[in-house]
Amino acid sequence: STPRQITAIGGDAVTHSSLSPDGTRVAFVSFAGGNASIWSQNVDGSELRQLTKDDAADSWPVWSPDGRRIVYTSTRNGTQETRVMAPDGTGNEKLIDGFFRGDWIERPDGTGTWIVTSDGNRGMRLIDVEERRVIWEKRLPGAGLSFPVFSPDARRISATFQETRDRYAIQVL
Repeated sequence: STPRQITAIGGDAVTHSSLSPDGTRVAFVSFAGGNASIWSQNVDGSELRQLTKDDAADSWPVWSPDGRRIVYTSTRNGTQETRVMAPDGTGNEKLIDGFFRGDWIERPDGTGTWIVTSDGNRGMRLIDVEERRVIWEKRLPGAGLSFPVFSPDARRISATFQETRDRYAIQVL
């Protein structure tokens, strides 16, 4: 099908988009309000809405598997937090300390959800969302800013990492 532009924000002001699970909305980062904030819009181009409106730098929005929440990174007073909110921006709260750039999926046994994220440093973390705790952390040199994603069955994770100065590779966990 033919690509269709849905946003029209001037300048270099839109990045990090994420499509909702039902395909009707998109969450993204825009600098239109003066700093990096999370916005959303219907895919038909209607209802452009700024969801975060604070001095924090917000980025990397990803929808929950059921479409009821959005997770993102927020840098507040020099400290990174993984935060969640409803798709209308309400209920905005800290989920856990640390950087987020990754994926959110339902657990294979159906008892909750997991987030996998690079940690912004040298590895990745698997987070139990409902328990708000880190299940495991893996030190993977060169993977600190990768974008890890789950396989559809949530049994594997793929992530890029810098193997050497001139060589990048993909690792499957």
